[in-house]
Amino acid sequence: MSNDAPSSDTTDNRIHYVIAVHGIGKQRRNETILPVIGQFAAVRHHNKQFQNMLTLGGLTSQCNESGWIELADIPKDCATPLDNVQWIPDIADPASGKNFRFVDFCWSAGMYKQHILVAETTKVWSQTLVNRLNLRNLANAHGKATAWIVYLMKNLRKGMLFTEFVMNLRIPKLSSEIYGDFLGDVELYGNFPHTRGQAVRLFHETMAALHQAHRNEFGDDIDPCYTLIAHSLGTIMTLDAITYAFANKSSRSSDVVSRSDHIVHFPGYNGSDLSDEMAGVGFFKNHDTDSLPRLNWVQYLDSYVTLGSPIDKYLTLWTENYTHFNNTDWMDRNRINNKKTKIRHFNYADEQDPVGHELDVLITTPVWNELFEKGEDVVFARYAVPGFAHTDYWQDTELFYRIVDLAIDKRHLAIPADKNPEGYYTEWFKLDVYLKALFISYILLPMLGWMVTTFSLTAVLQSHFLLDNLPWMSASVFLITLVLTHIVMKLIIMWRLLLVISRNENSIMQEKPERKTARKWFRRVIYSSPVLWALLMWVDVLLPNAIPALFQNGLFMALVISLDIALIYKKTYKDWNDCKPSSLHFAEYLMNVPKV
Repeated sequence: MSNDAPSSDTTDNRIHYVIAVHGIGKQRRNETILPVIGQFAAVRHHNKQFQNMLTLGGLTSQCNESGWIELADIPKDCATPLDNVQWIPDIADPASGKNFRFVDFCWSAGMYKQHILVAETTKVWSQTLVNRLNLRNLANAHGKATAWIVYLMKNLRKGMLFTEFVMNLRIPKLSSEIYGDFLGDVELYGNFPHTRGQAVRLFHETMAALHQAHRNEFGDDIDPCYTLIAHSLGTIMTLDAITYAFANKSSRSSDVVSRSDHIVHFPGYNGSDLSDEMAGVGFFKNHDTDSLPRLNWVQYLDSYVTLGSPIDKYLTLWTENYTHFNNTDWMDRNRINNKKTKIRHFNYADEQDPVGHELDVLITTPVWNELFEKGEDVVFARYAVPGFAHTDYWQDTELFYRIVDLAIDKRHLAIPADKNPEGYYTEWFKLDVYLKALFISYILLPMLGWMVTTFSLTAVLQSHFLLDNLPWMSASVFLITLVLTHIVMKLIIMWRLLLVISRNENSIMQEKPERKTARKWFRRVIYSSPVLWALLMWVDVLLPNAIPALFQNGLFMALVISLDIALIYKKTYKDWNDCKPSSLHFAEYLMNVPKV
């Protein structure tokens, strides 16, 4: 059999490779694949209370030269009986391919080096992005398709800059990690084309080496099967890598940007257009464009899983980087035709993850429809803490049951909620988790702001407003906390309302009556809270000695904060309805990209 197309009669015997790709931030080798191995072991051993005993050091030391590791008792065949519930990490001996082979793709080192040369401060790059979005919005005849993006980014920018200022005062190291490393990665990949080109090239070279190692071991007798699991920013990079693997040779060997629809140039992919100084920044330098990476591996890419993916955000914020997604002229038609089946795309994200989202925009592009088919696209409510949900996927065994069941074993495309067949039913909407999320967002965070502002205000008032005794630290804390509470609540409300208003009508989360009831209940809490605090203040007026002085100040601050939240909620809801997109079709965003 040829190396260029997967055989149809060896499906059951294929060697299954699982490749994990990390997202934002510095990563060490095998750090991403480690929890994936643990979850696959839990699934195969049907152990929901799984406790992983595999260490990063033990994993890294056992990886072979080809970059993969095969561990015993994690069989690729779901029919293999496993009697032991607890999985003990042990290297498969011999490594015959009867178990999954796990591969970690770590690409953060190149981004870190590029950070030093071209990364900008949050204040600078965010303003540049807003300026570009404004220009796109003005270019839109209707003024609506991108108005919501401008509205979101302007408010998000204000929140980021003020929060960065506050964090720099007390915890500069954490501020540097968040705004330099994490948000810096987002900016770098969107604004510096060489980051994308070099990362895609490294991925192609890694997969080509893995595929060649497989052929050296098994020849043409047994085919590989590749499943790709990517997280966060890694989903953007892998999407670029997969689609560019179908680019024609003229595109991959090009040295300059071309206006032709038949050529898509990724700066940095071949290294030939880099200066001597910049060429040493990436993963490689001085490439021979005649020896581009072989792309046979892409014919065996079976499933693509994205977790907490900002793909739609990149398509709307950095649309100019993805204009080629609107046509397929630049693609290698022979390579597409040799792909016997489309790549099944599974996308998962939690509502409390500010990065992840559904793929409403991506699935409208001709390139995605040429190469992919939708397995699942679900935004769920399974994690309670806003923000931290972005990394909770790796500890979600139920989610991995679903991934393995559909993306690997290809069993049930839909599992009835009232049954638990061979696969594992995933509860997408957890009412208790949803209530916790609302409690944290709308009650706990405002209470923390109320407490800090109350105590700082009390300290200020106790100075009797004498200039010499005025506690400047307390006054500063009071003002900063008050403003910070306002900004944080506005961003949280914006995000919550964006989820509600932009929800796809076919979304699995759309028709949950418990969800609607809980949302109505918390809306009533928001609007009734100012009334409650005002009534308590009237009680204090009528009964002067009933409430201690400390709590009198507290009542005033509670009224101010609760009233502020109610006004934010009402105004934000109106603003979202006024500027929400009439369509999520990629071509509509593309129309608003100014011609340079």
